[in-house]
Amino acid sequence: MTHLKLKVLPQALLSTLGMGVAATLAFAPMAIAQTTGTNITKPATQKVEKIEVTGSNIKRVDSETAAPIQVITREEIARSGKTTVTELLRSLPTNAGGGLNDITGANSFSSGASTVSLRGLGSAATLVLLNGRRVAPFGPADPNFGQSAAINLDALPLAVVDRVEILKDGASAIYGSEAIAGVVNIILRKDFSGALVAGSFSINKDSEYQVKTANATLGYGDLAQDRYNVFFNYERLERETVKVNSVENYILRPELRDNNTYATFRRYTSSYAGSYLSGLYNIVTGQATALAFAPAANQPANCNPLAIKVNGICRWDNVDRFDIVPKSDRDSLFARGSYDFNANLTGYAEAGFNRTNTYYRGNPQVYGDFGTWYSSTQQKLVNLQEFLPVGHPNNPFTVPIIYRHRFTEVGNGDRQTVAEATRVVAGLKGTTANIDWETGLLYTKNNTKVTQFNQIRASVLSDAVRKGTYNFFAPETGAVKPSDIRIDTKDNADSSFMIFDVKGSTEIMQTASGPIGLAVGFEHRKEERTATPDAEKLKGEVVGFGAAFADGSRKVNSFFAELNIPFLQTVEMQLAARTDGYSDYGRSTTPKVALKWKVVPTLALRGSIAKGFRAPSLTEISKSSVTAFYNGIQDTKLCITGNEPQCNISVAAILENAERLEAETAKTSNIGIIWDAGKDTSITLDYFDIRRKNEINTLDPYVILDNEDATSGIYKGRIIRGPVLPGQTVGALQAIRNFFFNGGESIVQGLDVEIKNKLNLGAYGKLSTTASSTYYKSFRASTGDEPLIEYGSAGFPRFRGTVRTEWEYRDIVVGATGIYNRGYDTPRDPTRGCASVAPGFPCKVAGNSTMDMSFSYTGIKDLNLTLVARNIFDKKPPLDALARPLNFTYHPFQSTYFTFSASYKFK
Repeated sequence: MTHLKLKVLPQALLSTLGMGVAATLAFAPMAIAQTTGTNITKPATQKVEKIEVTGSNIKRVDSETAAPIQVITREEIARSGKTTVTELLRSLPTNAGGGLNDITGANSFSSGASTVSLRGLGSAATLVLLNGRRVAPFGPADPNFGQSAAINLDALPLAVVDRVEILKDGASAIYGSEAIAGVVNIILRKDFSGALVAGSFSINKDSEYQVKTANATLGYGDLAQDRYNVFFNYERLERETVKVNSVENYILRPELRDNNTYATFRRYTSSYAGSYLSGLYNIVTGQATALAFAPAANQPANCNPLAIKVNGICRWDNVDRFDIVPKSDRDSLFARGSYDFNANLTGYAEAGFNRTNTYYRGNPQVYGDFGTWYSSTQQKLVNLQEFLPVGHPNNPFTVPIIYRHRFTEVGNGDRQTVAEATRVVAGLKGTTANIDWETGLLYTKNNTKVTQFNQIRASVLSDAVRKGTYNFFAPETGAVKPSDIRIDTKDNADSSFMIFDVKGSTEIMQTASGPIGLAVGFEHRKEERTATPDAEKLKGEVVGFGAAFADGSRKVNSFFAELNIPFLQTVEMQLAARTDGYSDYGRSTTPKVALKWKVVPTLALRGSIAKGFRAPSLTEISKSSVTAFYNGIQDTKLCITGNEPQCNISVAAILENAERLEAETAKTSNIGIIWDAGKDTSITLDYFDIRRKNEINTLDPYVILDNEDATSGIYKGRIIRGPVLPGQTVGALQAIRNFFFNGGESIVQGLDVEIKNKLNLGAYGKLSTTASSTYYKSFRASTGDEPLIEYGSAGFPRFRGTVRTEWEYRDIVVGATGIYNRGYDTPRDPTRGCASVAPGFPCKVAGNSTMDMSFSYTGIKDLNLTLVARNIFDKKPPLDALARPLNFTYHPFQSTYFTFSASYKFK
């Protein structure tokens, strides 16, 4: 809040200061005239600057509104040592689970993207704005909840960020869809004059996790003197790959290393060339089901040179090519120009471009692990012949055998995601007849290209296995060679917004308690979304890969109005309403009422009640389809004791768009206290209650399995099984059909607390401390018609808190930050027992606390130096058995980590 307080002061104090300044100015001319005898005219009254605060469209001189807002200033960002917007927001106590992470997204539909999730309600319940306007969502059509309208934070430039305002309240009445859990408004610099170069270098104590940044800003003109300003910025970020092998002593406890029972982080996994399996084989249907590896006596004497023998079986070292941090580089360009036509009219234009390139290393495919997938083009299931017939050159037995082979000869299954974000906006703003108005035209687009390297052609390999023309032991000697079965796939996705808006605010009348403020506005938005998977994926030709297809567009017209009404000089009320008309699903109208009551000069109460909504995304409601996989499924008909193969399987998921969806709806309420406990101490407490209904979900696969025998209704025909094998009563589970529907519900309740204190040390400088925390009293949810389930601390900490203390002395600022995350339960679903989720591992994830230190020096003219050391006591992350193997949102994964940054400004 420092930045805003430097510009504006509370209204009562402004009045007091205004009278004092007026008296001084009135007295000064008389004194000077008496002394010099010169006639001096009375200076004109200085115009009080009004600002627009996130959560309101009414310009005002008081930045403290009825809504709880957290402000992170440019100086705080620099002293945090964070190098991306993602890092900055991930550390906030209000950020909880449900967001994307580019570090762990190697196999997701949204690989290469990072998002924020306030209150743990998912990315789609948090609206992200750039300079108060929307940003086009990440391109790929991700079917997972909370990610269908994800804003990629990695595409937002940090070097030109002036401040970040986090509105911790529902704001659909102000901004429209998605503003349910809150709003993150990233505000960029409006002007810059001169030249500045800056850079940073980050590394941990073991020389890992290297990140380098460099940026340059060049600006001309002074709006006050020249009536114009234009500036340009370029930023480059390079993040190096971090291999698990290099940091496993830090992220893995000793009992996990070389422990093959750890299901989510096995050291040695699927076999290499030469591992035969025993199994059931049906000569009539040609189906085979693997039960286990054959005894060591039946294994080859020697493994492939790149394999390792574990308990007599040839194995692949999975960790050797597993990266905890993928390689990434980013380039950002930003330019802005402003021109004052006169004192009441300003024109401006902005242009930004960001290119992010993320490279995930992967392991080669495994013959024997493919299962069944779906061909969208052929509208049928596809599988690969996973047994070697009699007579195959690699089958020494007299019966067909199941065989496992890792295709190192084809190449590593790496993935590259290149995301490009473009944003152009031009507008006018000014004052006419006491009306502050602004209008603008915005175009924003996200294009994402995903390349998957060294995959397998299904038809070629199946034919070669049947005919014995692919030799697994000597691939280059067979009639079919690795180059014949190799395929690189390319997916492309685009998302764009074209927005025209106009809004104005004014004081419509004066009352004894102050002016009544009014704001009205209109916004027209056109949205487009296309996701085009590789054509071979759609045909089911790429072994084991699903595809997400989407093609849609729509128009949105929005009208909004807002009133700010003062009562009795101590009570301020905000009334807001917005109506959004969508060309596809219909209209949503959302009101909001907020109140702030200054009980005594040092104590104020505030509260709000609002409705919110999230419109169905174009990937949910337009022409779209997704083929993917459900992993770790238990076949409820064939899994009896928990030890059979059908107790932990991967099955095809076929997800289709809905013909009719309604918007998600929400009711949010907040009540809080603002207490100036002392001259330099303030305390705020805000209780929040968010109730979201009509959530857009997919059916729980286990609910579908439980209703497999339904002969009518929504469950009919949703389970697809293979032929019945000997000894079984039903065929093996192959696929589950699913769809989007309105039916989920969430209720989140909790408390935000913030304490600020400033202490003047006289000749020894000053000390400032800020403590922020969020506590979740309850988190209840339901994905359908079943009763709400209390999740409590299932999967995320109920309490997160940070304490930041800074000592400013002359040209030095020394800071210390303490971070605490309470422990939580391992299972994400409280209805599932821990033994079935993480057998042999703790059901609780321990709490974690770390300490950061920072040192800044500005004693050399125009030079700013900062050193930040994070996790200075080298605390290790607690084990989370379901997060491979730690949670990157809540726990340190870099060991003690240093960031050195410097900037120099040329006049």
